[in-house]
Amino acid sequence: MLEQKINQLTENKYGLRLKEATLNKKSGQCFVELFYKDGVVLSPEDKSRLESLLTENLPKGFSYQFKFIKNYLVKEAVADFVKRFLAREFRSIDYADLRLESEDGEKVIYLKIDEDQMDYAKRRGLSENLEKQIEAEFMTKERVVLEAKAEEKFEEVEEEPVFEENLNEGRFIEVSEIEPVIGNLVDNEAYYIKDKKVSGEEVVFCGNMKGVKVISFVPKRKKEKAEKAEGEEEVKERKIFKFTLQDFTDQVGCTYFPTSLTEPKLEQLKDNDSVVVSGKLEEDKYTGGLVLIIKNISHCKLPEKFVEEITYKPLPEKYRYVFPEPVEHYTQADIFSGEKPKVNDFFMSHDVVVYDFETTGTRVDGNDKIVEIGAVKVHEGKIVESFSCLVNPEMHIPAEATAVHGIKDEDVKSQH
Repeated sequence: MLEQKINQLTENKYGLRLKEATLNKKSGQCFVELFYKDGVVLSPEDKSRLESLLTENLPKGFSYQFKFIKNYLVKEAVADFVKRFLAREFRSIDYADLRLESEDGEKVIYLKIDEDQMDYAKRRGLSENLEKQIEAEFMTKERVVLEAKAEEKFEEVEEEPVFEENLNEGRFIEVSEIEPVIGNLVDNEAYYIKDKKVSGEEVVFCGNMKGVKVISFVPKRKKEKAEKAEGEEEVKERKIFKFTLQDFTDQVGCTYFPTSLTEPKLEQLKDNDSVVVSGKLEEDKYTGGLVLIIKNISHCKLPEKFVEEITYKPLPEKYRYVFPEPVEHYTQADIFSGEKPKVNDFFMSHDVVVYDFETTGTRVDGNDKIVEIGAVKVHEGKIVESFSCLVNPEMHIPAEATAVHGIKDEDVKSQH
């Protein structure tokens, strides 16, 4: 590569890295942008020398214009790179924050992660791996130090006790004996399927495969094209690999689109195989639920104690009592009287509470949550008290649900 050759000729004094090269075919002019490493002062003489070396080693017949950009190691750039690195290589580690400090003439990157993930990060060599990746990306060798995220402290509020928003966010299943089948997934920690219900989220799951099947089909466009050509073109079928992945908390439908290289590997996968997979959760337009679009699949050994670890919310030190409000009307009809079928005497002689719930949807598989609870107390056939409260479902309220009950995300944000 060009940058490697120029760095070799200059003994890597500048640490050049190509950012972009744009060619105008009409004018024959090529605009080239290159990064040079932080800490280097690029003098006019240096710039002139580099332009000459670059021109000599680029194809002839074009005119070149060069732009040299200092590759600063700044927090924003490093943070963005670290987030992408963790999502790709350490999916079980949640990014919290980082800071850059100068110590003895070198920059040190302090990466904050949750305290309960610290041991796992050290075992997997997160610091060492990240140092190598940062050196390759930013052309500078920096030290990475892991810090435990400090426990958040909340001010006590008597009327509005504060609860943890998602106690199940950090629950993982640790697998072993990982053998990649498709892709190169070697992550040995997987989320509980039950805990991940957000479309667009990248996840790692494990469990047993159920209902494995391969579906062959002809893409609609290719089929229409072949019909117009009256059979002159050979129509190639495509395949979809589908199965249901089940752990001890829940199950999720999985879909994988094989290529010509990965299709033969599907024969290694069958019902009841134990696997760890990674991919992206998406809305299933046919069922209305979620489907996992698979990127990587590996055989694995599930833990012997394959049971759910339940995390309970702590009891608040103080409670806020909520009471129903009396219902007062100038006139009120008796809901059990009039020309209606006779009602069982039980309802006329007992107090009855009728509940009503508003939700994020109508799915009964656990993917929809309550957003409002309403109740009325009926005494001798008359509504005498009512109660209602909003509930934070800890998930996005779809527009279709809002159209029914009028409740939006911002309405329940501060609710428990």
